[in-house]
Amino acid sequence: MPIAPSTSPCVNRYIHDVHNLLFFIIIILLSLAFINKYFINKNRNYQITLDFNKFISEEIFVYFLFFYHIAITIARVSFNECKEVTDPFYIQPDDANSLYINAGYWFQNIKFELGSNVISYLLYPLVSIFKLSFFNINILFSLIGITGILFVFLVTKKVIFNKNINLTFFLILYLLLPNIHYWTSYLTKDVLVFTFLAMYLFYIFSETENKNFKIILILSFVLIFFIRPYVGVFLLLGHGLSYIIVKNDFKIFRFETIFKMLLFLILLVYLFNYLYPKLQFTNFLSFFDTLQYQLSKRFDATSVGNMIVNYDNYLLRVTLYFFTPIQIPNSILDFKSIMTSLNNIALVIIFSTLVVHIVLNTKYFKKAFFMIFEGKKKQVQKIGLLIFFFSFWIILSNTTGNYGIIMRQKETIMFIIFFYLIYVNSNILFLKKNDKNA
Repeated sequence: MPIAPSTSPCVNRYIHDVHNLLFFIIIILLSLAFINKYFINKNRNYQITLDFNKFISEEIFVYFLFFYHIAITIARVSFNECKEVTDPFYIQPDDANSLYINAGYWFQNIKFELGSNVISYLLYPLVSIFKLSFFNINILFSLIGITGILFVFLVTKKVIFNKNINLTFFLILYLLLPNIHYWTSYLTKDVLVFTFLAMYLFYIFSETENKNFKIILILSFVLIFFIRPYVGVFLLLGHGLSYIIVKNDFKIFRFETIFKMLLFLILLVYLFNYLYPKLQFTNFLSFFDTLQYQLSKRFDATSVGNMIVNYDNYLLRVTLYFFTPIQIPNSILDFKSIMTSLNNIALVIIFSTLVVHIVLNTKYFKKAFFMIFEGKKKQVQKIGLLIFFFSFWIILSNTTGNYGIIMRQKETIMFIIFFYLIYVNSNILFLKKNDKNA
């Protein structure tokens, strides 16, 4: 029986092993080659105007995002995940440590079941056979995370009308905020969920079709369904409802549409109950009572330590979810709280500005919104992703009370609403210009 480590699994596993050093160098170089081939088009004009005569090239910005992300990964692993580097005392392994330990030290005791254990099974060859360090495993997941961020950048930049200076600035500012990099830069299930959703967003708003990319998306969805079944269920929910709505010509309140949606929801509820037998769901008539009980139970379970105000008002929880925590740090030395608060203040500013611009141009909003879904191509997917976002947002906000969990969770989906907000604002600019030229 192997002996479990008394600290996190990082001791003597940085560059002390030659093969780990070589792996680090090779994977970074391969990633840069991948970015150069798929995220940088050398036939395009790289200039993105930011302010007056100042500009930054798209190529430089992409590479900056890459190294910025990797730097956050190295800092996080060195000073947070591998605390024995600076702290000689025993630490309790967190989720990332546990996934790594279970793939190596305790793998023979790990059963294959939905959730975290799937990740340990995937990591087993890398950890137990190829002996990759905890540091390198985190680098590997970090590279998956930055791939998702670059997909968000490409697809959002593409929909901005005339590369509008203000919308481009908000996009760049959002992608430079530390939270999105911090929570997608290490070994977690959230990194895989985030990157899958970013790739899917890129796919449904891309005009070209790529068979290999579609295969990767399908395999990614299967993986997400295994590691986070409820994400898969909510994706099915959004796309199932979207399909019914589109096929019934958006006549939502027609009896046939309501009947089909109700039947679909019943089937989905039973699927959800099969995947989560602990839901203690007995029949469809008791579903909403059971759901309310489970939401409250989960919220109480996650309401430990620093937590969101425990309001019973579900709508207020939904509203607060995206912008917490915003609090006054106890000390100027509380760097983490300061950065988190500044990050979320910036989010409020970006969100509020985009919403205010829509409010000031209300007469264009309806047309600008529906322009996003024009044409039959991928219409179901575009609407389905939006339904997924809102339904998932409501559930997450009413099942999570702890600040840390909220900050980690919301980064997997927040970019979706910012994409749609930027897209709507871009369409408003397009409509206003057409009015002026008419």
